[in-house]
Amino acid sequence: MVLNLQEQLDHLTAPGELVEVVDAAEKKIRCVACGHRCLIKDGRRGVCKVRYNEGGELRVPFGYVGALQIDPIEKKPFFHITPGVSALSFGMMGCDFHCSYCQNWDLSQTLRDENAGRDYIPITADELVTVGRKHGHAPLPAPTTNP
Repeated sequence: MVLNLQEQLDHLTAPGELVEVVDAAEKKIRCVACGHRCLIKDGRRGVCKVRYNEGGELRVPFGYVGALQIDPIEKKPFFHITPGVSALSFGMMGCDFHCSYCQNWDLSQTLRDENAGRDYIPITADELVTVGRKHGHAPLPAPTTNP
């Protein structure tokens, strides 16, 4: 059985912490990771499409990134802290915005737009740090991630 991207990503989740239980009996929760504060019923997803309610538990992305690359720090908003340094940038899939001018739409709208067509890169947070250190990249910005 071939799983679609959303089904694959659902296997790469962990319990979320930015959540409020609204109605335990009906398994309704509120994700508070962004300003939308999505009220999510059991079996439904938030506006970002990557956070969802499974049996009254908020599930969030874990163990993958949508993009990973080395960038000059000058591309980042905090370039003045360590000028001349490279940064290992990563981003997640999904977004709580729908900006028509988004330069990362293929990543942010992957689960919403079939023309986006991105795949994920399996990697843990510890592995991200190890890769960054191995290549001498101290900063680990997540410039394409909302929330």
